[in-house]
Amino acid sequence: MEIRLKQLHLENFKCHKSLTIAFDGRNTSIYGDNATGKTSIYDAFVWLLFGKDSAGKTENKYFKPVDKDGNVLDHQAITEVEAALLVDGEEITLRRTLREVWTTRRGDSEAVYGGNTSEY
Repeated sequence: MEIRLKQLHLENFKCHKSLTIAFDGRNTSIYGDNATGKTSIYDAFVWLLFGKDSAGKTENKYFKPVDKDGNVLDHQAITEVEAALLVDGEEITLRRTLREVWTTRRGDSEAVYGGNTSEY
């Protein structure tokens, strides 16, 4: 079985607001200065496949965009990673999304965080 990565798309994943990389099934080098998001690209692919980052962290807060103090920047933003793969010449698309669930209880004025939901 031959598997090639054709394209990877990230939305609101770690430091990347929106990023699309066209690999076209070829070898690709990703390089740049420290702290510019190279590892986040790898983390996105690992999260898509296995639900964790390259260091093995599975907590959803590690995948959402955060500020320098580690606080989530936008709780309404949907985190999404999508990959187009060529599997034995046939194109297959995989997608994982992460959305925070906020609810306002009757009689309350503020929404309360109720966890996360993922779609595959």
